Amino acid sequence: MAKNKKITILYIFLLYILILQPFLQKKIEIFQYTDEVFALILFGCAIIKIIKNNKKIKVSKRNIIIISCLLVILCLGILSNFIFGYQELKYVVADIIVFYKFYLVYFSFGFILKNKINEENGEKTIYFHIKLITVILTILTLLNYVFRIFPSGDERYGIKANELFFGHPTALAAMSVFLIANAFIFGKEKQSKYYVVGVLLFLMISTLRMKAIAFAFGAIVLIIYINKFNKKLQLYKLLLVGILCLIISFNQIKFYFIEDNQTARGALFRTSFEIANDYFPIGTGFGTFASNFSGENYSPLYEKYGINDIWGLSAEDPAFISDSFWPMIIGQFGYIGAILYMICVILIYEDIQRKYNKEKKGVYTAKMLCLLYLVISSIAESAFVNPLSIPLAMILSIED
Repeated sequence: MAKNKKITILYIFLLYILILQPFLQKKIEIFQYTDEVFALILFGCAIIKIIKNNKKIKVSKRNIIIISCLLVILCLGILSNFIFGYQELKYVVADIIVFYKFYLVYFSFGFILKNKINEENGEKTIYFHIKLITVILTILTLLNYVFRIFPSGDERYGIKANELFFGHPTALAAMSVFLIANAFIFGKEKQSKYYVVGVLLFLMISTLRMKAIAFAFGAIVLIIYINKFNKKLQLYKLLLVGILCLIISFNQIKFYFIEDNQTARGALFRTSFEIANDYFPIGTGFGTFASNFSGENYSPLYEKYGINDIWGLSAEDPAFISDSFWPMIIGQFGYIGAILYMICVILIYEDIQRKYNKEKKGVYTAKMLCLLYLVISSIAESAFVNPLSIPLAMILSIED
């Protein structure tokens, strides 16, 4: 079997595994660790490839800066863990793996895959499966509206939120973004591609999650601009798209962060700044605040700052402890860590800009959509450390 064909089959296999992971991890325990294992395997394969080729690897200046920022954050976190001792070692190590898995995939996947998908057959085959999955999800959604086949999320605007078999509407939204990105990369038939993207945007909106609805409108603006005007999306224009998304979701933002002092997200944001001030300049370390492991082995910080009695933040029910991203960064790594992480995100954007190619606008559009979704979702979910970020990291790493 030709090597490129094997890569195509592997990509399609990963496509199905990653899309089904939210469902599989509820049924089979081992699938809960798919994203971490996948990231570590990829990183290992990249190291083996480097050693096997015995060549110097060219690393761009931007990637060197990203790696440097991430290493400084690692040092800040470990130093804080050592000084304050708020979390046990095994949970610190686990949190480090979860924290860096996005970047392990980001740096490894594109490097391993580079120029390996067959131009003639591979792209067509992958796109066929994108269409097939989209059709299946759409049919299941329509059947579910009529027959209630799957458990539905909460009701909003008088309609049940769509989550299908994913276990949560947010998972369906993230997987829709992943499929949209793949459609732009591998879909060559313009009309067919836009039909697929339109249907997937409908699926996102059907989740009734405001971040998904805001992203859908922002995505439409972004797609039209890039593909109609044949131009890169400059930073200030991307910020305008972001502002549009904020305006659309303003009522939700006002509720969670301004009006109600007892929401988990609002409490996490406010407290993260208190922690950053009290533990200036280094934060409290890995696994100590607003991360999954800070709830699994309950961190004393929640009681110390008086938010342990807020719904979803208690030791008995820590369901919302990792419900947003930036409080984790600010609390665990301080203002320095937050600035360094912002630099990483900006440099990913700049790398996308640098690789813009008018002949391959689909890849550029896909990457911009993934980055936009991650930034929007970072306000209301764990974003870059969420298992759902791994498929998006794959897209961001793909070479043009």
